Amino acid sequence: MHPTENKNPSASDEVRESHEIFLKSAISELAQLYEGETFSLSDLFRGYEWKRIPIQSRTLLGRYFLDFACKEEGKQLIGILNGPGRQRYVRR
Repeated sequence: MHPTENKNPSASDEVRESHEIFLKSAISELAQLYEGETFSLSDLFRGYEWKRIPIQSRTLLGRYFLDFACKEEGKQLIGILNGPGRQRYVRR
């Protein structure tokens, strides 16, 4: 086995599945926002839920959410506001 290969592929599958669950949860919360409302990804989770997600996972989840926002389905729901600090979005 090559040193860079994952020795436990089921663990990576579990991590990927948990990120997909978090992403689906965030996307479903978009329906609760008003048109024109600005938000960050963390706003789509209850405070204690967001804090329970490990920091590395939050970063990866942020990338997945930004990727979703850039795709056609996401563009219909949200716009991206560029600025300093955390990524901000607006509900369309």
